[in-house]
Amino acid sequence: MLRVRIRRSHVLEDSFQQLRMHTPAELRGKLAIQFSGEEGIDAGGLTREWFTILCREIFNVSNALFLRTNEGTFQPNQNSQVW
Repeated sequence: MLRVRIRRSHVLEDSFQQLRMHTPAELRGKLAIQFSGEEGIDAGGLTREWFTILCREIFNVSNALFLRTNEGTFQPNQNSQVW
């Protein structure tokens, strides 16, 4: 089981830093999320919440990872310098 500790205020950065060192095989396994400063056992709810928050941050226009097209879809921003 891959345990990941995330700060709510830095979901995108913490997730990237903690997951980038793992192999694809490890990332396909069970994931347990813990939010820093919060007690709770991840029975699936915290992981779902983390995915929701992470997806929101990935497509947040202020992070400039993706651009909205005229058709209303998103495409990767080739000029992004977030990392």
